[in-house]
Amino acid sequence: ALMQEALEWRQVAETNGNLMRRYEESRADLEKALRVGQACLKERGDPDELFRKHN
Repeated sequence: ALMQEALEWRQVAETNGNLMRRYEESRADLEKALRVGQACLKERGDPDELFRKHN
């Protein structure tokens, strides 16, 4: 019984680690997208020219 509990605990710990890693990766992606979006909001110039530049 103790061996089974230890095995289950290890699986839970691994799952938590994987979830935390995925969370951090998602957070980093979202922060990057936010920074890009904020930079675009601050960019000045002719709207048509800016549109062509970013598409």
